[in-house]
Amino acid sequence: MIYANQRGATRNQSTVDYSIDQIFLYGNRYNNGILVNNLGEALNAQDGILVVRNSGSFETAVAAFNVAGLTAGQTTILAGLTYTSTGVTTQAQLAAAFANLAVGATTGAGVATGAYSGTLTGYSTGAVQTGSKVVFTASTVGPKTDLADTGTGADPTFTITNGTAGVDEGFSPATSANLANVIGILRIDGLVPLADAASINAYYALSGDIDASLLILPLGVNLDTIVGSKALKDILTALGFVLKNVTELSKFGN
Repeated sequence: MIYANQRGATRNQSTVDYSIDQIFLYGNRYNNGILVNNLGEALNAQDGILVVRNSGSFETAVAAFNVAGLTAGQTTILAGLTYTSTGVTTQAQLAAAFANLAVGATTGAGVATGAYSGTLTGYSTGAVQTGSKVVFTASTVGPKTDLADTGTGADPTFTITNGTAGVDEGFSPATSANLANVIGILRIDGLVPLADAASINAYYALSGDIDASLLILPLGVNLDTIVGSKALKDILTALGFVLKNVTELSKFGN
């Protein structure tokens, strides 16, 4: 859309200021699909939002080993891996026993205070965090059966973030964490409020001339932000976008 504002005439000459608020300028190609809001909060969908393919998310479970440790013979069983205490295993030692494990692991750092059996299945784990916490991350996207302890010792407490399944022809708003995976720019009529996890049919631009000043970027991101080894503007250029800044034009006439 173009707005014109006529200024007062001076010496039989007037100035008209034109402002343009259309991000898509020329030669734009589009694809359609399903816009999925997976940001964890409400979204005002509008032109200019960068989008990525919606391929689902990985479920995580934060296990807090802060209830009790283990005594001799007690077990903790998580995702198929059994740890059996051979003496006294403190809470911190128990957390370390399940930390930094890859999918398929059969042993870990807890051999000084216990023994392992079974195989860690469907999850990998990170380092021990403050409070004897360990994050278990599912190895495949989508919702999972909540992780639970089936051993004889005191159960850790779990904080679960459910995974989401990917959507065929789906795409979602980009975040600062996935800018390298941008596939286009949202094209939608007006402003459409979307609740968390809601979806609608929509289009996204694949290429063409755009007014880069009208892009809606994630918080803390600008076109010069480095993503991997490239600036964001170079990623968009590689997709086929021509970045311009045309929000303000001036014209003189009698």
